[in-house]
Amino acid sequence: MPTAGDPAWADSSGTLWTFRPPTRVAGLTSVKRIVAGSRFACALRDDGGVLCWGQNATRTLGHAPATDPTCFDAAAPNSPAPTTPCNPVPTLVFGLPAGIVDIAAGAETACARTSTELYCWGNNTGGQLARPNSELLNSYVPLPIQNLGASVTSFAVAGPVCVTLADRTTKCWGHNINGQLGHLTDLDTPCAYGGPCSSTPSLITTSNGDPFLDATGVSIGRTQVCAAKADGSLWCWGKRKFGIFDAVDGEDVQLSPVQIVGLPAVLTSAAAGNYEQAIVDGVGDLWMWGLDAAGQLGRGALSGVGCSGGFLCSSIPSKVGNSNMGRIRSIAIGNDQVYAVNDEGVVWGWGGIAYGSLGRSPNAAGDRADCRHPDYEQSLCNPTPGVIGGF
Repeated sequence: MPTAGDPAWADSSGTLWTFRPPTRVAGLTSVKRIVAGSRFACALRDDGGVLCWGQNATRTLGHAPATDPTCFDAAAPNSPAPTTPCNPVPTLVFGLPAGIVDIAAGAETACARTSTELYCWGNNTGGQLARPNSELLNSYVPLPIQNLGASVTSFAVAGPVCVTLADRTTKCWGHNINGQLGHLTDLDTPCAYGGPCSSTPSLITTSNGDPFLDATGVSIGRTQVCAAKADGSLWCWGKRKFGIFDAVDGEDVQLSPVQIVGLPAVLTSAAAGNYEQAIVDGVGDLWMWGLDAAGQLGRGALSGVGCSGGFLCSSIPSKVGNSNMGRIRSIAIGNDQVYAVNDEGVVWGWGGIAYGSLGRSPNAAGDRADCRHPDYEQSLCNPTPGVIGGF
């Protein structure tokens, strides 16, 4: 929540914005993983405990919101009074079994994995909890995801939820507006908001109908799902937009996984943004492609060709161009910001500067006022990676 003394600046309309520089989250110790969804975050402790904080309108914090204080909703900034349940204090999620080893967060849904099983809670309007939304709109109680057919080995959460399984297959369920479930939307039921979705885990198949095998991890963007294979290759499916798959850009949907060409032979991790994709190779270099209208690709300038809506994008994977970044060990992508942590623990950030997302006020060297985004008004960005201080 904003407090007196937070840095502030006025945008071109005269609206005053405040932001919080990097600030230690009180009440967290022995954290080994942290994830963020839409207006909430969760942390996994060494002892397997999961704690969440932020907005709780759809029970994403893992407890009933009756006793939570209220916040202003960022989606309704002109509201005369705070009405949305929220909690700034990291709170333990009850109902999870012992032995949690990993967590992930999507828009308004969170999931946690044991060595074999997956549990999810929060928003179910798109069937993300693997229950029909006609029966359940949300749940603060973590629910086991059943009928997967094998143990879960990795997973990702966004609008859809996808898992890789011990039998070498990949399955997805939830929102399917862009074909992320690997099948036509006329096989789905309407989501609570009206789009296509499915609460039944769907097997991802190749173009000839065989199971898509040997994925070791998945990442989910707004329009695409990508899976890394054990051989180091990356395969994606979903909407063919903004150069994620290749030079084709438009509204066509790719239902079966296709291999992304032009990548290094060894891939150690991958991350998906709204309309961007990133991988880290075997020597710790970061590669990106997709939308670049707000400098997300970190090339030092807005780059690429004109894609849908006149937005700049590039289908050619290229290294993020800062030789001082060192060996990258982890990456995360927000709405139009990208963050990378190197082996020395230094955090780098670039892209959009909305809400102080690069840890500072705008108007630093290299900031630009001609940036754009397909989903919301955006004007300020910096396409050159810079160190985010304050840690």
